[in-house]
Amino acid sequence: MIKQNEPVKIKRSQISLAGYNPRKITPEAKRKLKENLTKMGLMGGLVWNERTGNLVSGHQRISLLDADNKYDPKTKENDYDVFVTKVNLDEKEEKAQNIFFNNQSAMGFFDEDKLHEIMVDIQFTEMSGFSKKNQISMFADSSLTDEEYAKIAEQVENTTKSLKKMHQDTTNEVDANYIVLVFKNRGDKATLIDNLGITLDNGRFANAHEFLEELYNSYAENAE
Repeated sequence: MIKQNEPVKIKRSQISLAGYNPRKITPEAKRKLKENLTKMGLMGGLVWNERTGNLVSGHQRISLLDADNKYDPKTKENDYDVFVTKVNLDEKEEKAQNIFFNNQSAMGFFDEDKLHEIMVDIQFTEMSGFSKKNQISMFADSSLTDEEYAKIAEQVENTTKSLKKMHQDTTNEVDANYIVLVFKNRGDKATLIDNLGITLDNGRFANAHEFLEELYNSYAENAE
């Protein structure tokens, strides 16, 4: 039977941040988290070990709460109430759970078709955590304006130029053993895949040698 740990309200000063916590966050990801917390409020995610006083999960969330409440961890000034899920773990269990809560290999993954349907339903809002740039790379038919499309296209072009220059500096060649195809929509992509019988790895990548074989076979059949 799965145990449900107790949600409790405690003072922020009762919580110590786990110094061993290996989790880091980019400034952009932290910006998204702050924006979501500001608009939607804290919806759980703080796990506190009453035996050690350490926070097991939720370090980024509590850092934003601290800033919002102007809390000083050293002096305990501006102490505030916070809701946490209380657990009772020994040191080894605590560290293992700290890793587990953020372990990508222990998490699920998106069904891309269902994800796309939901994104359409919520009008591709960035509150989903996907930035405009994420959306154009994943869905192609996001709510980007012409100006936003142009800006991303410029960024891609500049990045490509930088990569080519790096390649030139090392090999004096600008070609590489890959190309990138960007379809106008998912339907165009599906049409090519279905017509040529291409097998995609993770829905994104194809073995070019196998692709050419399918292409040659297709030409040969049409020529007969």
